[in-house]
Amino acid sequence: MAAVVLSLPATLAPLDKGKCASRIQTAASGGVYRPRNPRASLLCQCAMRHARELREAGRIRRAIERRVIHAATPVLDGTRLNTPPTPASFARFAPAELRRLGLGARRGATLVRLCRSVDLERLRSLPTAAAADRLERERGLGPWSVGVVCLEGLGRFERGVTGDLGLVKLCSARRGRRVEAWETAELLEPYGEWAGLARVYLLSAHRLGLVPIPQRAAA
Repeated sequence: MAAVVLSLPATLAPLDKGKCASRIQTAASGGVYRPRNPRASLLCQCAMRHARELREAGRIRRAIERRVIHAATPVLDGTRLNTPPTPASFARFAPAELRRLGLGARRGATLVRLCRSVDLERLRSLPTAAAADRLERERGLGPWSVGVVCLEGLGRFERGVTGDLGLVKLCSARRGRRVEAWETAELLEPYGEWAGLARVYLLSAHRLGLVPIPQRAAA
């Protein structure tokens, strides 16, 4: 269960693909894998994190998440823990109320609309492509948000997080030019069903200088 919540892979063998595989495995075995967010127990919580593709500092984002959850859910008896939020927990709020708790206006409106109109937990029973297509039809959710929801909310490793800022920087360094967000999909394509998880190891390895950069690009 801990491995599922933390999005930890059972083995790194399936990641043995592409030119950077051995370096990524070295980084992973060296303890550089630190997921920025643990898996969300419910999809509505994950949607709250990533609607409108905001990239706040992790500490600020987690503080806002805690504040909203504390306001939306009761505390368990005898603990300081709150019960897991459900879509109904957020659907009862007006976007302006969420704005006062720290969510941006458009982000709060997206969250309320999703919780009121979409059966988020039903997405778990759908294939990843179908779940992603359903989310992408919602206003306020782009490819980056959908990729993160698939990874952190559904636990689907095959959906790459297209347009991730870290991947844009890595891809730009490897190609020696500024790349567009959609080009990051090509960076993850060799990893197939592990594209979402490969992003985590690639970025960790890149920070440590373990991903080879062509000389012409590094010059």
